[in-house]
Amino acid sequence: MENYDYQESEVIDSVVGVSQADVSKFMSKVFSYMFLALLASGVTAYVVGSTPSLLSYLIEIDYFTGSVSRTGVGWVVMLSPLAIVILMSTRMEKMSSQALLFAFLAFSVLFGASISYIFVFYDMPHISLTFFISAATFGIMAVAGYTTSLDLSKMGSILYMALIGLVIAMVVNWFM
Repeated sequence: MENYDYQESEVIDSVVGVSQADVSKFMSKVFSYMFLALLASGVTAYVVGSTPSLLSYLIEIDYFTGSVSRTGVGWVVMLSPLAIVILMSTRMEKMSSQALLFAFLAFSVLFGASISYIFVFYDMPHISLTFFISAATFGIMAVAGYTTSLDLSKMGSILYMALIGLVIAMVVNWFM
């Protein structure tokens, strides 16, 4: 089996012209960008969520009834990450790498702003722990990719299944 993996790697290298080291470097950069994006989202969510004057642009809280509703700006901020994802996916081949990186960072900041109202419902230790765990996961994967010759792309299918499981758990928790 080990010999088969080696031969498969050799075939991919000769056909595609990309070495295993190049793939590892690329995946490590991807994980580094994800680490920075999570950090940007977390900092933005914290700043907006812990500053009542900024939060009031996004949501209105009726303290008498306990209801929370979005303002017009809140709707724009909530939907703008989706618009950026659509822009990036439809224009990916036409955009420069710098423009894509800027769009990704803008997405991260806007996503952080759009989820900032979670500070109204959840306490700080739970929120910060969640962001820390997510950022640490991508940070560790980036370090692993830089310092070892692990092929991090093989984790894609496992992580995709984990994502599906998390979405299902999220939907179930809506009704609990």
